[in-house]
Amino acid sequence: MPKYPAHWRCPFRDCSVRFDGDNLYEHLIGVHKLEHDEANDYDLAARKSDALTYFERQAGMHARAWTLETFPAADIPGRRALNDMLGWIEDTVTAMLLIEGPVGSGKTGLVVGGVKQIIDYSFGDNDWDASTFEFVNVRAFMREQQALLSQGAGADVHQRVKDLIRADVLVLDDLGAERSSAYTLDTLSYVIESRHARECGGFNLHITIVTTNYKPSELAQRLGGKDDPIGGQRVVSRLLEDATVIKLDRADLRVRKAA
Repeated sequence: MPKYPAHWRCPFRDCSVRFDGDNLYEHLIGVHKLEHDEANDYDLAARKSDALTYFERQAGMHARAWTLETFPAADIPGRRALNDMLGWIEDTVTAMLLIEGPVGSGKTGLVVGGVKQIIDYSFGDNDWDASTFEFVNVRAFMREQQALLSQGAGADVHQRVKDLIRADVLVLDDLGAERSSAYTLDTLSYVIESRHARECGGFNLHITIVTTNYKPSELAQRLGGKDDPIGGQRVVSRLLEDATVIKLDRADLRVRKAA
């Protein structure tokens, strides 16, 4: 979940406000005597900024420049994927979005741009109602979790898993690139199954967005490994249930740019 600062910087007069729930809004009403609508606008803008900063920090330094407007869509696969993403956000939202494509095809950039659009909508005049956003590169996340376990920081491990389960929007980036193990499969299964159980109707969904380089059958093999192929199939089956699938089948953009 976003680690909010101990104090807000009041956007109206740049004074310091101790953060505690809705105290920024109350500060604007009580101290600066703003009307409800104006105070609410300032409050939403501050929360939007925090959500965006937190998400970009997790997604990496390059994410700051990534939007749907900057997504490379000059070719047919890129245009189709961009249109599919826009359609999913605007009209046909499902709780699960799976983006499949080769290495370097632009999957992560498309997701980052899409989530930024969702953040913009969620803190504006739109039907979206999401306030917490989590982005994890699955391979890096599993390494971090195992490192924490080896250090005896089990409480931190459990808290991070809870953060992923509770997030309104969760991105699992590059699923299948992580090393297969019983712990990895158990953790991913627990996160995905728990989020599936929390889904509800309308736009108050627990949205899970997954990117992967692998087709479903290949992904199941990667997740389950030799020891638990059924477990891998079970995870992929849950991912695909009522999911929107976007295929971004094109050559590595980084290689094409270098050439």
